Amino acid sequence: QRAALAWELTSALVDRDRFAAQASIHSPDGKDGLNWHLHILVTTRRIDAQGLADKTRELDGGASGKVEVEWAREMVARVTNAHLAAAQLDVRVDHRRLPSQAAEALSQGDLAKAFSLSRQPTQHLGKDAAAMVRRGAQSDRADANERIREENDAAFEAMLDALELQRRATPEDPSDRDAGEKGRREEERSARMENAPGIGQIRGL
Repeated sequence: QRAALAWELTSALVDRDRFAAQASIHSPDGKDGLNWHLHILVTTRRIDAQGLADKTRELDGGASGKVEVEWAREMVARVTNAHLAAAQLDVRVDHRRLPSQAAEALSQGDLAKAFSLSRQPTQHLGKDAAAMVRRGAQSDRADANERIREENDAAFEAMLDALELQRRATPEDPSDRDAGEKGRREEERSARMENAPGIGQIRGL
């Protein structure tokens, strides 16, 4: 399944830019089995019948580079989600930035999800820092991420408490009374978990 996904992602890039590409699937370094990832190495020139041709200048940066990056991010999310669905896995990735996802949730009236997506983002540890953490060593970035997670948790709990107070102050619809406060709180927590880092985010190529 990983090979099929890697092939489709790489083929989409080759079809768009007509360069040569090498795709390498890297297995996890740690015992937890996480962090499978794909490296795609491409030529800076297109390939035609005579060999190396003109350079892919639109990938160099600037306005055209941003367009290409956004196209690639959307493509990776779309193809990845199709493969997740085919594998009957009930998770999805979203290439959009958190503010865009939060705005959509807010427009749909899902306050809990919108608040969860408004969290402070953590920073990618990187290979060396992640290895340090696995060995039990201290990492400034890992410590900072833990503080961010704690602050996000505290802010989310405060939001739940505020919503609960608001509901208590608002006359309740008789048809909703059987649901109970516990059920509503669990539903809001579930919305938060569905948008936890790693599911709702995707790193760049």
